[in-house]
Amino acid sequence: AVLARRRVQIVYASRARGDTTDRVVSPQRLVHYRDNWYLDAYCHLRERLSTFSIDAMVRVQALKESAIEISGQEISFPYSDTRELMMDIMRHGADVRVIAPDSLRALVISKHREAADQN
Repeated sequence: AVLARRRVQIVYASRARGDTTDRVVSPQRLVHYRDNWYLDAYCHLRERLSTFSIDAMVRVQALKESAIEISGQEISFPYSDTRELMMDIMRHGADVRVIAPDSLRALVISKHREAADQN
């Protein structure tokens, strides 16, 4: 559905609330983060972008309707611990490009330079 740009109907089990909801989502991208797969999608029920853990999807059915396309500019990666995020970025070396925010981009550049200057 992600590649075909089709909407998906999912039954999603919320770990926080302990309930399930039936949703239709427009997939935007799949994300692999810390050994888990997530789906970034526009949720038609909540009318916003959301991230869904693949393993919390109880049932998935591809639909015929086209997915809503969300600009890449609107998709962000929230984080709360800069140190944790820096470790993830640094372990991928030159294969990662930080676009925003500027403060994180500057920190990554600085850390790469420090690493390059070590003997």
